[in-house]
Amino acid sequence: MRIEPAEFKAFLTKWRSAITYQSDLWEGPRAVRELRHKAGYLDFVLCKPDGRRPSVWMLQSILGEVEDYRTQKQAWQKEFSDAEIFLAKVEREVELQTKKTATVPLKDILHRAALGIEEQRIAVRSYLERNQKGSPLGAAWEKLWPGRARIEIINRGISLDTRLQFQCAKVLRIFLRAVSVRTIARLIVLVYWTTGLAIVKNDALWIVNERRHITVRSVEEKLVRNGFPGETREIPLDEIPWVREARRFMANRKSSSASA
Repeated sequence: MRIEPAEFKAFLTKWRSAITYQSDLWEGPRAVRELRHKAGYLDFVLCKPDGRRPSVWMLQSILGEVEDYRTQKQAWQKEFSDAEIFLAKVEREVELQTKKTATVPLKDILHRAALGIEEQRIAVRSYLERNQKGSPLGAAWEKLWPGRARIEIINRGISLDTRLQFQCAKVLRIFLRAVSVRTIARLIVLVYWTTGLAIVKNDALWIVNERRHITVRSVEEKLVRNGFPGETREIPLDEIPWVREARRFMANRKSSSASA
């Protein structure tokens, strides 16, 4: 998903401000302390100096996942909700007609029809169309996580949050290899806050349009429960997409210069 420069700039401004402010809602003081302790990590997360390509790529990938989350959440809450309500109404009408029918064979047919409609209503509720757009993280980076493939079929609304949190964790872990899982969780909570996916209410962060709040502890527990690694290996240059692109560009330039 393409992120427009103005959109990224607005996000980066909020992101930097939130890290500077260090609110306890995302355990900011502890997170910044750890990032500062690891050489270069704090400036990396702040995307400093401006235009630092790996930092930009990391944050753009996270923002791409956020935008995909917004799009699918709208579909979940509107289209699927409307379809479920419609099927529920039809099911009730068929059941009402069943009660009014005296002929036993016809009564059985209507009852089976009502059961079939109910099954389809449950299917609508529990199934969201397969995502065909692929991962905003990109195929090259997804290969680094063969055991944690991106969830493509969403069965419940809460699964959208699980996917977003896992994808953000994967992106952050690629670049912040030595920070704790706890700080990865802290930064994920910060993503929710700075992108407006969560709002402050009663001194807590609540996911927008949900009856659930998001905490560092809940995100960390989810990552640990699913075996998210405490550290990752050093990534060889040949596995980094922009390094390969730069090398191809330089090779093409040399080839063009030699043939001129």
